[in-house]
Amino acid sequence: MAPVHQNGPVGVGTRTGGLAARARVGAVALVAAVGLALGASGCGGSSGTSSSSPTTLDATFSTFPDYLDPSMSYTLEGWTAMWETYVPLLTYVHADGAAGTKLIPGLARAMPKITDGGHTYTLFLRKGLRYSDGTPVRASDFGATIERVLERYPTVEVQDQTEFKDSQIAQFNTILNLLYVMLLLAVVIALIGIVNTLALSIYERTRELGLLRAVGMTRAQVRTMVRDEAVIISIFGSLLGLLIGLAFGRALVSAIGSEISFALPITQLVIFVILAGIAGFLAGAWPARRAARHDVLEAIHSE
Repeated sequence: MAPVHQNGPVGVGTRTGGLAARARVGAVALVAAVGLALGASGCGGSSGTSSSSPTTLDATFSTFPDYLDPSMSYTLEGWTAMWETYVPLLTYVHADGAAGTKLIPGLARAMPKITDGGHTYTLFLRKGLRYSDGTPVRASDFGATIERVLERYPTVEVQDQTEFKDSQIAQFNTILNLLYVMLLLAVVIALIGIVNTLALSIYERTRELGLLRAVGMTRAQVRTMVRDEAVIISIFGSLLGLLIGLAFGRALVSAIGSEISFALPITQLVIFVILAGIAGFLAGAWPARRAARHDVLEAIHSE
């Protein structure tokens, strides 16, 4: 099917040798190669053509074309036929001599918009493009064409802008998942530290706790006091960790440059602080229970 006459940007990103690049020059390079071949065949071919109707092309070849597919044809006859029927995104003027070397829009509305230091070429399709069976031409069709051409090159991967963005985000997500695992281990170690700190504090303050009980503090109040200490320790520790983490994150973004931007996830940070407080409350449960079970007289007479 050939396009007869959807708006949408056409761009293809490539990644070669396992290294991702945002350059989407694959389509333009392919079009340039097609155009050069078409220009060569147009300068001297063995075909004579005449139009018998608006939709019919009569051609005479000494040898039948090998393929009518720009990704597979390697003969002059094949390219000559496609020169008369195939319309790429960009093409050359159908003229002899130097005039035939001028690059012009084909299926594209205009020449590509070049940005990102020459790494990004953006083209828009002409409105109302349809295949001969009436199917609308979509920007994604061009990516599929390039993928078919590059099937023989396993080290080359074709990506559109969305796929390239997703692949970059996936790499960062892998790093973030690793950091979350390390954070979980750090939280477990911190909880053990809180339990140990409160246990030692209760042992050293046995006489103080006994005096508090003697002047009227109840067991429930002792448990609440110790649990509150655990919550305060955990929240202050988490806030200090968040400040240090944000400082290092901002420094990392600045070192990378303009590739990524710094964003402050307020909701996530608030959730982490709340979870830290809950974890501290749970960590203080055992020391609080132990402090509340002290015998008042024994606690007062302890050294």
